[in-house]
Amino acid sequence: MFSAANEALLAANGMNSGLCPRDPQELARRLQDPAVKAKMKRRGGTEARVAIFKYVFMGSPAKGRSFGAREHACGWAVLTHNLWVLARLPQVVTAEAKPKGRQAALKKIGAEPRRVA
Repeated sequence: MFSAANEALLAANGMNSGLCPRDPQELARRLQDPAVKAKMKRRGGTEARVAIFKYVFMGSPAKGRSFGAREHACGWAVLTHNLWVLARLPQVVTAEAKPKGRQAALKKIGAEPRRVA
């Protein structure tokens, strides 16, 4: 969260601040720097992904009162999300899997199809 104390802590440790200021004039001043502008642009996609993860996969509100229960729910949500991402990837069709139907199956085992007169 943006605050003067956090800004001072980051500066004391020699780190650049990527925190988004609350004041619109301060934000406009910071966005003049191309590096800050690029980081803020990247942040938008990350914020959206976190929101999807938090509200779609974990449920709203997150159930569980203890830290252990929330950690358990978060682990299941990560697995679910990763499986969802994998399921959306394009599927590769191999040459062996392409032919379908009776004649393709007969050809695969080396049998000749019967002809009915």
